[in-house]
Amino acid sequence: MNKCFSSGRSKKCALYFAFFIFGSLFFFLGGVAYRWGSVDPSDPNVRESVIRKWRREVDRLHRLQKDYHEQANHWQNKSEHFEHDWRSKLEHEERKRAQANLYWGDFKGDPHCASSGRRVYQARLLNFTPSLSAIESCKSTPATINNITYDTPLYCQTKETMSSMDVIGHWEAENEAICSTYWEFFERKANMGIFNLASGDDSDGFYKQDCSAPGSGLRRYEAKFGDVHIGEDPEKLCLSTSVIIHGQLFNRPLACAIRHPNTRDGGRYWGIWDVPVGDCS
Repeated sequence: MNKCFSSGRSKKCALYFAFFIFGSLFFFLGGVAYRWGSVDPSDPNVRESVIRKWRREVDRLHRLQKDYHEQANHWQNKSEHFEHDWRSKLEHEERKRAQANLYWGDFKGDPHCASSGRRVYQARLLNFTPSLSAIESCKSTPATINNITYDTPLYCQTKETMSSMDVIGHWEAENEAICSTYWEFFERKANMGIFNLASGDDSDGFYKQDCSAPGSGLRRYEAKFGDVHIGEDPEKLCLSTSVIIHGQLFNRPLACAIRHPNTRDGGRYWGIWDVPVGDCS
């Protein structure tokens, strides 16, 4: 190497060194091209390789599509068989229930009212046999309470004994006379004048300053809730009692509160309404 830097030989050594570098680079790039292949699209080998890869991918996608359709057909067939079996079982169950002649008996009402004019009843399903579906039998057997027919109970339950199983249905029946409630009379909030509920006449002795709030368009009315039977919940019944005021139906009061607790009939509930009227705008 020291001889290359001696006088007269430096240029020749530089040429040798350059040829060595370029030769090494040529062989390196040739090895890379051989290892990874050419990427020139004009090269027939490259085109053939791309076509083969594309065909393999198309074949793979076709196989996936075929597998998907086979799976879809399989699950569709299973679904159709399941639906057919389920319908057959329902039809068989319906025939068995019809032959059993199921009906409700031993009706019992709750000791207290559920709401205004309503009471919860329960009854036992008669002629039921363990071979029948308890819930389906309960849901499909109608019942008549207070001259109203209910196609299905509110909910069903089963009670197992040592020798059998009882199916119990529950209803919230309407038209319960003993649970009927009423309002005694109406008063306005400001001057507590009496409002004639029957005639709807509230003009005598009333003033327009008894609006719920200035500009609200609402007038406040209150009414004493009628007597209820001992043991009933007066607040619950008060909140479920409807009324018509000035031709407007209110299914329930805005609120119920105890008024005049220190008077002779103290502790009675009163209903409260805000009624839309034109003279409170």
